[in-house]
Parts: sequence; C-alpha cells; structure tokens
Amino acid sequence: FIVVALVVAACDLAGDPSTTLAVEPTPSTQSVTTAATTSTTGVVDATTLAPPEDAPCDVGETTFSTERILATFGIAVGDAEQLSAIRWAEYDDCERFVLDFLTSDGAPASIMGDTSVTLLNEFDVVRITLPEEVTATQINDMLIDTQLIKRAYVVRLNDTALAVDVHLKSAAQARAFGLPEPARSVVDLRPRTETDDPITPAVANRLVLLVSPSRSGQDIVLAGYSWNGNTVTVTYGGETTTIRPTSSLAATGNTGWYWFVGSVDRQTVDTTTLVADNGASTVSLRLGAS
Repeated sequence: FIVVALVVAACDLAGDPSTTLAVEPTPSTQSVTTAATTSTTGVVDATTLAPPEDAPCDVGETTFSTERILATFGIAVGDAEQLSAIRWAEYDDCERFVLDFLTSDGAPASIMGDTSVTLLNEFDVVRITLPEEVTATQINDMLIDTQLIKRAYVVRLNDTALAVDVHLKSAAQARAFGLPEPARSVVDLRPRTETDDPITPAVANRLVLLVSPSRSGQDIVLAGYSWNGNTVTVTYGGETTTIRPTSSLAATGNTGWYWFVGSVDRQTVDTTTLVADNGASTVSLRLGAS
C-alpha cells in the first residue's frame, strides 16, 4: 500500500495547530484521478498534538455558537481551487479543524472565495461549503477520532459546490472563520450538554445514511452520501422510495461522495427498519417510536 505523510509545521501567529499525520488509503477505496479531481480516502494512524498552552480557542473576537449559520467569509473570487489537506488538533477545552487549499497550478492559495459554515444539529454535522472555484480535492473522507470528531467527508452538494462535512461524536458549539496567506478555513469546537439526540448514521464503504429525529407533524428527512452518485433505494414498512443525488456530475465521470436528500412519511417509519441500497453498499437503521 501507499503511505502519504502530511507534516505540518509548528503553530504560526494565526494559531494553526501543529499536527503530524500519517495517512494511508483504506483497503476499500483506491486513489482515483480524473480530469476534475484527485481523491484519496485516508485513515489517520498518528497525530502529534499542540501543547495545551498553545490553545487558540480563547483568542479572537469570533464567538462560539449553536446557531445553524455559523459564519460566512471570503471574497467574491479567491484563488483557492483545490482542497489539499484536512488537519486538526485537540486542546484542553476545544478542538480546531483546518482545511488547506492550493491554486489551480498547485501553489499554496492566498485567499478563500465565498465560504459558508453551518451547524446541522439534526445530524451532529458541521458543514463547510467551499467556494465554487474549489472543484478538485485530494481527499474523499478521513477517519479522525478525537474527543469530538468522528470523521470528515468531502461531498458534492450540487453541480457547482463541494462541502466538507465534519461528523461529531456528540453535540458541540462551534465558531468558524477564514485565514489568508495561506488560505485556510478554520472551525473551532467545544462540547455542549444540550442536544437534539441525533440518530447515529448508518455507514458502509460506499453509502452513508443520515436520518433526522422525527418531530410531530413532520416527515422524516433521509439524507446522506452515495459513492459516485449512485441512486439510493430506501425500503421501510413495506414501502420503497428512490432518492437521487442532488448533483448530475457523476454522469460525467467525477468520482467521490454525492449528497442526497429526501423524506418519508413519519407515521410509516416510526417503528420500523430503514434499509438503504445504492447498488454498491447496503445499510440499515432501526427506528423506535418517538
């Protein structure tokens, strides 16, 4: 197998984490190169953390929040066009998650284009929606396994946007901002006690299923990621529904994770098992009465 080492220097004045990552492809996913993207699924073997006294989370004017819209930043058109690295560090009272970017010719990017960060509390996911100029990624998904973070997925939301979805182990408050020269997107996380009690995702090699907690009078939202944009069939309580990804780019040969979202009748699925299949993987979730 191929081992890729990502080495990050010590903290700079912007409070970047000092992290050394050993990354290797998982057996289930190969590195894939297309005209639009270079993709590598990585598993972290070792992480060197910055010392607690270097914790950056108490610095700066940006406050922590549990609101859905955490931040928007960047300029109309930046020079960041490739997602090149995902880094993180744990501190005494918080964790920092950083995205690095390259220009189209492979140099470190200077500034981000329009970027938004949202907290999807119904799924315990922090979503960083990347600028439209970012059309390539060197990462598909990555196991992280810190106190607060489980995994990160790079997802095609539609025909013009990629996002990085950070899956949390438990509810968190967060703040987000961009840093220039080099261009970075930064998310800081702190634990919180109150939670909407999200349903644990069902995860397979080529399919991830997210289900929102049911609320009175509302349909249950089914969402997730389908590898290479395969259509997802969900079976529940004797019923079947088909959900197609929200991007059509899979038809052009762009590999990777594709976002899908749909809904089912709450009364039908309150006490049943959901089974989702995309032709490459099958997952199931048992739901109880709310």
